[in-house]
Amino acid sequence: MKTPRITVLTTVYNGEEFLDECITSILNQQFTDYEFLIIDDGSTDHSRSIIQSYNDPRIILVQESRIGRSKAVNAALTMAKGKYVAFLDADDISSPDRLGIQYGVMESNAALDLVGSFCAIINERGLLVDRAYLPTHSLYRLWRLQFQCNFYTSSVMLKKSAAIKAGMFPEELIVAHDYKLFLDMAGAANTHMIPRFLCEYRMYSGRQLTKQYYGRMIEEAVQVSNAALRDCHAALTDAECLEMRPIYWVLERKTVTPDALRALAKIFDGFCKKFAVNDEAASRLATRVAADILKAGITNCDGPLRTRIAIALEQVKGSPWALPTLFSTESLRVINRVFKRTRFHDAALRALYR
Repeated sequence: MKTPRITVLTTVYNGEEFLDECITSILNQQFTDYEFLIIDDGSTDHSRSIIQSYNDPRIILVQESRIGRSKAVNAALTMAKGKYVAFLDADDISSPDRLGIQYGVMESNAALDLVGSFCAIINERGLLVDRAYLPTHSLYRLWRLQFQCNFYTSSVMLKKSAAIKAGMFPEELIVAHDYKLFLDMAGAANTHMIPRFLCEYRMYSGRQLTKQYYGRMIEEAVQVSNAALRDCHAALTDAECLEMRPIYWVLERKTVTPDALRALAKIFDGFCKKFAVNDEAASRLATRVAADILKAGITNCDGPLRTRIAIALEQVKGSPWALPTLFSTESLRVINRVFKRTRFHDAALRALYR
């Protein structure tokens, strides 16, 4: 048989409720040169019979006996025959053009190891709840990746050889294994974010991994982020990481401290050194980071207003383009939000990200 260009990889454990929609969304892809590897990790519901009800030679069912998601994904990644591997959780949905668009992007740039996309957030009835507009600037996205995962796994396509070289998914992590792999794979210019909604990510109150293991998710994500931040500045303590992370991720703590805002300069220098960022790129990135510090200092920083204003003025003085950058990024965010639930959002995105 001809080797497929893409392997689509789905793991399922008791996912009968939405599995049909997931499978159908892949079988309806406009791009057809793929294999669909589904790992049933010891389901006790009707998941296996649902998979077996499809008569499509591209579907390959692998039965495991509850080895855990990280091990199941690694086993499937090893089996994958495609040059590229696209992930889709058993309760999520891919748009019909997803594989074709991502394959075209990967093939057009040999340096790319990982691509993602914007993601629509839906509920258990399939209704739109929100839209995730993720960072499209490669270096800035990498900077933010040190603080929080900014890829939705169900929107990711990666190069199999690069994932194996990076060590695959860490099996000691139950929930944040994808975040750790994306961090290990990501460099200054080898990832890309497609500004189109190629995935529907389902948020609901059922047996969803990120609901069932919510506390473990936070704990593991913090662990991964702390290690990444220490790679940029080895002397950081857990408390310092905790205090600065809310500039980008507020689930763990809601506000950032003034000392943490100032300490970001240490992280920034170490980040640029770690990823060999040249002076010109570092200067552009510094403007974005200064705008982030300026916004955090005004909106979600601890301490008296005078202190917060002083920090904000420090950032504007140190990076004179921080204020215009803040206004431009906030304007983009507002425009995105205005169009997010209308039929005009695709046209607006093409205008904004052309």
